[in-house]
Amino acid sequence: MLDYPFNSAIYDYGFEDFVFIAELERNHITIFHLDNSVYHLNLEKSAVFLEKHLKALNNLNKLIEQQVISPYQTALSRLRENILQLKLGGAVAFVFKLLEPKLRKNLISDNPSLLLFDLYKLGYFCSIKKF
Repeated sequence: MLDYPFNSAIYDYGFEDFVFIAELERNHITIFHLDNSVYHLNLEKSAVFLEKHLKALNNLNKLIEQQVISPYQTALSRLRENILQLKLGGAVAFVFKLLEPKLRKNLISDNPSLLLFDLYKLGYFCSIKKF
């Protein structure tokens, strides 16, 4: 840990653990991933969870812009990169802006859709990209 400390330049929430793991992998440090189940105890309101996730996506966008990580290192950023290469980023962002209130309503409801959560993340992530 002393040889590879967390990047002190990262102070925003989200993906800091990813940057740490990427640094270890770049230095050929073997990573062993545990199959560690997660249980949702419903201690946090859905709206709070969603806001934290949006902060994390903002930080991911910043990490990519600052070239701390490659846009191809996460599934979501890789998908956005493919959308941008097809020149569809603006269209996805526009559709997201139109649908965002309805998507958000579903996500903070008692029966949120994981598919809509994935679409929300993609739409939001495309909408924060500077074109």
